[in-house]
Amino acid sequence: MKTLADIRHDLATGRYELTQQAFRQAIEQDIGDEDLRDAADSAVILEEISSEDSGNHALLGLDDGERGYNLLVSRADRERYHCQTCGSSSALGEVVDEIFRFAGQYVLVENIPANVCELCGDKLYSPVTTAKLQILLRSSIKPSRGYTMIAFDY
Repeated sequence: MKTLADIRHDLATGRYELTQQAFRQAIEQDIGDEDLRDAADSAVILEEISSEDSGNHALLGLDDGERGYNLLVSRADRERYHCQTCGSSSALGEVVDEIFRFAGQYVLVENIPANVCELCGDKLYSPVTTAKLQILLRSSIKPSRGYTMIAFDY
């Protein structure tokens, strides 16, 4: 099982992938790879989480000096893919579409590279993908197209 020192090293060196939820939060809250690398040394384990399906995880608290983050990380010692949702060890590299709330607007980004679990469909994104998407959303590049969206209040 990974120690806190191992987890800090993985964050500091960019050896991690973000779950779909963490990816969405990173984009919407403008948390980049550099932020996580800067906060790696401050990481503390807030809670240990274990399940039969997805294995051992830790909820980390991080602080980069400007703001704090919480991040769920796997404690598993493995180099190969491991789904944090269902525990599967099989994924396919695919391109996916995601909708984000960015700068007060909903934005659809198409053709994002991801590792998609073959069993449950959960997605993992690399730090490089996250950084490129943040650059794209902050840039003045004109969108490829626009869509009309229907919204309901529940």
